[in-house]
Amino acid sequence: MKKLSPHHPRPPWNHSRRGLFFSTAFLGLLLLPGPGLSAQELVIPKAYASFEAPGASQFALSGFSARRQLLIDGNLLATRKGQILRGLTLRRSTGTHGTFRGGMVWIEIVISHAARGPLRASPLFKMNAGSDRTRVYRRLLRLSPPPKSPTVPAPWTSPQAVTFAFSTPFRYRGGDLCLEVFTRPMGMSSDRLWWPVDTWVQKPGGVETRFGTSCLGGTDPRPAGVEAATLHLGGTAVFHLRSNVLPPFGLFVLGGSRTRFGLLTLPYPLDRYGAKGCSLYTSWTLLLPTRPRTLQVSRNQIFLADIPIPSFRNLAGRKIYGQWMLFAPRANPLHTRFSNGIEGTVGTPPTDPGVTWIESPLLLGAIGRILRGRVPVMRFVFARK
Repeated sequence: MKKLSPHHPRPPWNHSRRGLFFSTAFLGLLLLPGPGLSAQELVIPKAYASFEAPGASQFALSGFSARRQLLIDGNLLATRKGQILRGLTLRRSTGTHGTFRGGMVWIEIVISHAARGPLRASPLFKMNAGSDRTRVYRRLLRLSPPPKSPTVPAPWTSPQAVTFAFSTPFRYRGGDLCLEVFTRPMGMSSDRLWWPVDTWVQKPGGVETRFGTSCLGGTDPRPAGVEAATLHLGGTAVFHLRSNVLPPFGLFVLGGSRTRFGLLTLPYPLDRYGAKGCSLYTSWTLLLPTRPRTLQVSRNQIFLADIPIPSFRNLAGRKIYGQWMLFAPRANPLHTRFSNGIEGTVGTPPTDPGVTWIESPLLLGAIGRILRGRVPVMRFVFARK
């Protein structure tokens, strides 16, 4: 088997983008075991082999570049020890709102016996992967839009599912497994790809509260928030700001108080400085530079900020605060617009599903956010020999 270094995966940067349009039919892939091979299927989480999971994600089939890693507990794969892993199938979520769109996606999949289990996951990708990293799949996929009248739940067949037939089978020796997926949209209009994957998502353990009002303009007075499902011990809190009027650069402010900032009482109105309708809503503990990304479907822009949360039990119930400061020359004398305030209450870790998700918005990112309490529904295909 081909062994790869932690920094090996590279996308086909010189691939021509001309002539890449939405397909009208999905390029079907078949997983046919060779003579004498007995193929066996394994669905994780197994409860959703025939039922749709209560959630959706853009795992693998996303319209933006990303690196994702799943650490899978060996107990979920115990019956497949010694067998050969030959393929993986993902099915789309039928319950996701919005218009589905097809497109071209470059995907690379790398598998190894994990160096760390799901409960010991590190935000450093190389710390989780094993020394036997093997590239099992690499190609450009053409995804078609799903049918107008979908079957619920979506079947494990095209065009409502995508099958990755591994070019290099992987022999599973037992223990925890590390599955890495590198995704990059390709061709015209691929940035509008919207193909959510069926995903089990646990109810949030943390609590999000938005307060105050922004002076960004737009129709939403409180466009900034934090994903409640990420507000838990040992996770990565994902703060976000969505709007259609965002500038190309901004700062995320993380604070420990919404009532005091040094000698200032919060909220602190900035009208006296010419920033009409703007206010400071949190103290400053950390300033994080960020740039926006464009969302599929709505085409709105989004700022993201990842804040790791330690696993110390005494942090459960603690509150953290955030606010965005966006540079807007000539908008006011401060050349800055301010979002609403964000309050996040840290919760306890979600129930262990046996899988931990690590994700980076960079194709070759070295560090990712740890996302627990969510698992894409996956169907693995094994062969005994």
